[in-house]
Amino acid sequence: MTRFIIGRLISTIPVLLGVSLFAFFVLRLAPGDPVMMMMPADSTQAEIEELRRELGLDQPVLVQYFAWLRQILAGNFGTSLFTSQPVLSEIMSRFPNTLLLAVTAIILAIVLGMPLGIIAATRRGTAVDSASMVTSVIGWSMPNFWLGLILIMVFGVWLRWLPTGGMYDMMAIDRTVGDVARHLILPALTLATAHMAYIARFTRSSLLEVLGQDYVRTARAKGLSEWLVVMRHALRNSLIPIISVLGVSLGHLLGGAVIVEAVFSWPGLGTLLVQSISNRDFPIVQGGMLFAAIVFIFSNLVADLLYAAVDPRIRYG
Repeated sequence: MTRFIIGRLISTIPVLLGVSLFAFFVLRLAPGDPVMMMMPADSTQAEIEELRRELGLDQPVLVQYFAWLRQILAGNFGTSLFTSQPVLSEIMSRFPNTLLLAVTAIILAIVLGMPLGIIAATRRGTAVDSASMVTSVIGWSMPNFWLGLILIMVFGVWLRWLPTGGMYDMMAIDRTVGDVARHLILPALTLATAHMAYIARFTRSSLLEVLGQDYVRTARAKGLSEWLVVMRHALRNSLIPIISVLGVSLGHLLGGAVIVEAVFSWPGLGTLLVQSISNRDFPIVQGGMLFAAIVFIFSNLVADLLYAAVDPRIRYG
């Protein structure tokens, strides 16, 4: 097991290096100069150049990249150009909010998606199967930003049942769990919809494959109820590909909730990255993208390790 983990960690080095290259150079191809955005309109050219030297932005791009890479290897993600706060502390102050949103979304996706897939598999070829798969295709096809706006319009504007943005009621004196939960419903549901459809389709296909096995037919021949056959014998043996999907989904949710957070003004890592891109805050964007890649890789590693817990036949040397 230890050898497997070490091997996986070593194999992630080229991936993280590629992410660092992408994060560093792509932002610099976009128009906009962070120094000009930070300085007052009446600043002299000498003052602008002085700030550029202080920030190290007067160096060649390759020199800047390797200097930043040395900082990363030393555990220092740099300092925000606009807040002068350490990048890692800025990221970690927002990451718990993103984690809350992502975990809630994946729980919703599992609660809604797996039963949908189980029903479709056990009712294969029926109208119920067709309806569940059509529902999953619709859920997978809807863009997050469009679904989020529709939910805001229906439940926030027309019905006025739920808040339309933020994490807390700005007028409330105390921040309660119930208040956070009300603000969490719409963004979590928006984020969960596509992954719910993905999980439903994978659950259906994986369960159909298992239901055709000999041991399942034997269990039926013993007189066990269909519910016990599916839940006790078939479902557990179909979980391995589903766990793989869950690992990828959680990593994607943690690292890719940018659009949903922006639509609902959720104060998470995605909103921080959008604001930093607008401000050309290079260190925040670079550190945030690298952090998101690390989280994605870690979630996939955890999913791989869960394989052995679900299926005793799997052992990592």
